[in-house]
Order: sequence, then C-alpha cells, then structure tokens
Amino acid sequence: GGRPRPADRGSVLLLMPAALLVMVLLGAITVDATITFEAQRELVAVTQGAANDAASAVDGDRLRGDGVVDIDLRRVDELIRATEAASPPGTTLTWQLQGTVLTVRARRTVHLLFTPAVSTRTRDRVVEARATAELRRR
Repeated sequence: GGRPRPADRGSVLLLMPAALLVMVLLGAITVDATITFEAQRELVAVTQGAANDAASAVDGDRLRGDGVVDIDLRRVDELIRATEAASPPGTTLTWQLQGTVLTVRARRTVHLLFTPAVSTRTRDRVVEARATAELRRR
C-alpha cells in the first residue's frame, strides 16, 4: 500500500541535514567560481585596453607613408604602466613586442571567499589573461 511502514517513518528527516550541507557547499563553490570568473573578465578587459593603448605609440605618419612600423618602446612601457596603475590592486602587466605583434599579459591573485573554510590548501587563485595587437597598415 501507500502508507509507510512504522520503521520507515522519519527516515527523510535524517537526509535533510546532508542535503542542506550539499546545498551550502554547492553555493560556496559557485560564489568562489564567480569571483574567479569576474576577475578574469576584468583582466581580459585590462589587457585588451592596454594593447590598444600601446598601439598608439606607433609613428602614424611613417606607417601611412612607407608602411614601416616604427614604435616608441619607451612610450609603450609608459602606457602599459599607466594601465597597470589604474587596474585592480595586485594586477601586474607585462608586454612583449615580436615584429609587429604586441602581446600584453596580466596576472592577478584573487582571494577566495568560501574555499578556505573547506580546504586549508587553497586560499587564493591566480588569474591570467593575454591580449595581442598586430601593428600594421590597413
């Protein structure tokens, strides 16, 4: 029949604390994953902006004239450092120019909110991003 046996009565109540614990753990994982994802999105925006800004260090007259990419490396570094200073705390930017391709890399450590309560091994997560700009005449 449809009626529970006396020995089965209340057995669902024993599962509720375990189900609640699982829900709390899943919520904690979701919050920490969101923190990490948002930090990476910020770094992607920072690296893209830095690469675009640094592209302005190209001598436009020479590029339009004979098509040669002449870039002021000191100006590129100044622009990258200015972007780094305006970035979220703890962000470091590095850049590299290979031929006419400028690559900007960003790195930042984010502090996790709930993971340290569950695991003593992980308190922070390193987030990285990279953007490139090809300096050429259209």
